[in-house]
Amino acid sequence: MTTKNQGETSQTDPYSFAEFKKSLSYGARSNLNFKFLAHMNDDQAANILEELMAILSESLNDGDARRVNNKIVAGQKQVAERHVNLRIPKARNI
Repeated sequence: MTTKNQGETSQTDPYSFAEFKKSLSYGARSNLNFKFLAHMNDDQAANILEELMAILSESLNDGDARRVNNKIVAGQKQVAERHVNLRIPKARNI
């Protein structure tokens, strides 16, 4: 949502973390690889993102992206095990 007061530039209202997670499933940030985050509580999703950022940093340093893929797939599987009816696209292993 954009707000504008007279004489001010436009600012975008920030998402709450819950809204951000949901936007990965159905919104402007829709990304099926990360849809699983919407089905986690805030602490679980924050932990996954924190771990993913650390892994991404390591992968940028050594060029090995497999651990990034593996972490995303592990998160998807964690949610899928709890939600049998949730359809998560299969990521191919690198």
